[in-house]
Amino acid sequence: MKTKRPQYPSAHEVMLRSPIYTQSEREFVRDVERAADLGVGFGFMQQVAEWEWLHRHGHGWGPNYFGRRIEELEKQVVRLERALARAKGKKR
Repeated sequence: MKTKRPQYPSAHEVMLRSPIYTQSEREFVRDVERAADLGVGFGFMQQVAEWEWLHRHGHGWGPNYFGRRIEELEKQVVRLERALARAKGKKR
C-alpha cells in the first residue's frame, strides 16, 4: 500500500500569506515556479543564483563565506560592547 505524501503549500502560497516579503521577492518565487513548470531543474536554478552571487560579490556563498561573516559580526559586537562600556564609564 502506498503511503500518501502530505501536501505542502508552494513557496508562493506561503509568501502570499505573509506580510514580510517584498513584491520583488514574491515575483521571484512566482518566476521560479514558472521555470520549474517549464522543466527547469532546481539544481540549475541554484547554480545560476550562485553564478550571479559570484559575479556580484567575487566569492562563493558557502559555509566559508558565512563563517567569515559570523567572525566579522562577532568582532563588531565586541568593539561595540567595549565602546558602550567606555561610554558608561565616562558618565559616572
